[in-house]
Amino acid sequence: MKLEQCSLNPAVAASVVDAHIRLAEDGAVIINSIGPDVEDACGLAYQLFGDEALAVPPAARVFDGGEMDNKGPGIDHTTRLAAHTDGFGYGDFYPDYTLLDCVNASDAGGESFLIDGYELPEALNTGPATAWVPNAMAEVAVNQTEEGMQASVSPIVQYTATGRRWCAKR
Repeated sequence: MKLEQCSLNPAVAASVVDAHIRLAEDGAVIINSIGPDVEDACGLAYQLFGDEALAVPPAARVFDGGEMDNKGPGIDHTTRLAAHTDGFGYGDFYPDYTLLDCVNASDAGGESFLIDGYELPEALNTGPATAWVPNAMAEVAVNQTEEGMQASVSPIVQYTATGRRWCAKR
């Protein structure tokens, strides 16, 4: 199975209202021209969710090998990274949505992709070699706590009190 079979291809929103609708329908959306500052990213969250926003944590700035993101040796903007998640530093208190504001476009590399966390277990369930994975994703607690960060120990697939399935951003 290829991950491309399960990945999202988010649409580019024409406005914040359009972004809100597309996010609700598709689970991901691209919004151009957010702005480069921390205030711009947080402001977008309040514009996007309005009164539905219970909290918007401070933006976590990420720099090439600095502040909150330390890159390994030999890794630069052209290095393809394996599937990973952003926002796990919040631990089990992570937000419902993660906004990624890219300030500088790269001339080469810098591509991003999303994996549909709802479709992935379904796709894994169809293959005989991977049919066990969806149950494990919902039953096995995974410790991904980083040193000095919030505790992050829970299954990847969980259910809210109302029965809605959600996937941990790990």
